[in-house]
Amino acid sequence: MTKNDGATNNSRIKNTSRNTFFGALMYLAKIVLQFVVRAFFNRYFISEYLGLNGLYTNILNVLSLAELGVGNAIVYSMYKPISENDTETIKSLVALYKKIYCIIGCVITVIGLALIPALPYLIKDVPDVDINLSVIYVLYLAQTVTGYFFAYRRSLVFAYQRNDIESKISFLAQFVLAVCQIVIMVVWKNYYAYVSSMVICNTLDAVLIFIISFKLFPEIKGKAAPLDKAISKKIAKNTGAMVCHKIGSAVVFSTDSIIISAFVSLTVLGLYSNYTLVTNALASAITLLVAAMKGSIGNLIATGDNEKSYKIFKALNLLMMWFIGFLFIGIMVCVQDFISILGGDSSKQLPYLTVVLICLNFYVTQSRTMANNFKECAGLFWNDRFKPLFEAGINLGLDLLLVYFMGINGVILATIISTVTVPLWVEPYVLYKNYFKQHLYKYFLQYIFYILSTAASFGVTFFACYFIPHGGIGWFILRVVICLILPNLVYLLIYFKTPEFTYLFSAVKALFDRFGNKRATAQPSIDSDTANENNLKAEEQQNYESDTQSD
Repeated sequence: MTKNDGATNNSRIKNTSRNTFFGALMYLAKIVLQFVVRAFFNRYFISEYLGLNGLYTNILNVLSLAELGVGNAIVYSMYKPISENDTETIKSLVALYKKIYCIIGCVITVIGLALIPALPYLIKDVPDVDINLSVIYVLYLAQTVTGYFFAYRRSLVFAYQRNDIESKISFLAQFVLAVCQIVIMVVWKNYYAYVSSMVICNTLDAVLIFIISFKLFPEIKGKAAPLDKAISKKIAKNTGAMVCHKIGSAVVFSTDSIIISAFVSLTVLGLYSNYTLVTNALASAITLLVAAMKGSIGNLIATGDNEKSYKIFKALNLLMMWFIGFLFIGIMVCVQDFISILGGDSSKQLPYLTVVLICLNFYVTQSRTMANNFKECAGLFWNDRFKPLFEAGINLGLDLLLVYFMGINGVILATIISTVTVPLWVEPYVLYKNYFKQHLYKYFLQYIFYILSTAASFGVTFFACYFIPHGGIGWFILRVVICLILPNLVYLLIYFKTPEFTYLFSAVKALFDRFGNKRATAQPSIDSDTANENNLKAEEQQNYESDTQSD
């Protein structure tokens, strides 16, 4: 390994470590704030308001199709010029990002306003509430659109692996929002003010990142030269592929709430949103971990060392599947009691069969994370461009069929089936064939091993918690403590002899050793002072003997 390679590797580890630390810290604080706000919401507002929140959020997620995936394609194109310190190319990419996102913001605004007359048809039983549903929708629309006009500078923060900055600003905005919303609910109980505070704080977050990005990257401003045609062509190709991915993602992950609202009820959607708050929070933890790694993975892939990338991928995939399995077990064992505490009583709970399906959907969806992340960082958008369309078609068709027979359970089951039948194998197939040049069966042998490990860990944990009574914060805390310790012990026993675990352990040990060496170098000890004094005395003695011999 050359000196530059070593420096690059150290920078990669440093950025990932910093991003992970600050991201995890801010994430935990934000999650606590979200659940505190939701606890107040369940006490001061009716479930139909929660249903509206889920419905409108998912409608706007569908409208985000207008983004077409161009953002990811442009950020991916920044990795190489950043590694080469090519400021002019970066400026050109940022200018393109700005132009496209301003257009997208305007398009979403126009289409979003045009949908207002159709809103009553997306709610099976329109609730008798003292609010104007269209006004609330416009506020949600404003919250979504605002970010598009500032997003082009945020892209630099991610491309330069400074996710820690984004985490801190996001937490500040979230904290202000939580305080405002709690005051609004307790003092005024006004839903209009509650939603308006979201618009204000979302704008605050976007503007702060916008301003700070100029201080972090002062050289990335001013008039940009026209973008190189080869880069423009590559972005256009990747964007064309990402269009399909955006369509698939919007249909699979954003239409469930719309279908539940239209075919089941807004009340059930409100109850369901309490569970998705939990799963989305945990999914955000996974996304946070991946986001902290993403810039480093992109930098690693840019070096062209496929063999090293494959070795690191297997190690990171073990880490990810361990983490996902641990979260899955925690939800299965603890979520019903948590929902009772969050909602004030057991009336906010859904049937346990529905909970099992929610947990399985979480596990299957998140288990794709690392393969999909490496695939994106390798720029393989085009190779599986039709995959999301098949996934979306299967999901939507099964949604409309199964919702009549199984209600909300049918909607969740449709998502699980569409995930297993298409992306679960297509994404690793594209990665292994086009980048790693490895046989796909190697991936699935490990995948099955991870599933069996999770099943064993869940069985042990479930049995340990089976005799613990339900109800009460004390018993809930006991379940949480068991779920924090027992699954990880089982995983450790299963994984500690695997090559992937050995690699991870060595990497972590090297990181701590490096940190310890830096501290030792930066802080001279008494021993080092004594050693210097002894060296000085020895030098004087040597000079004395030399003079004696001369005489």
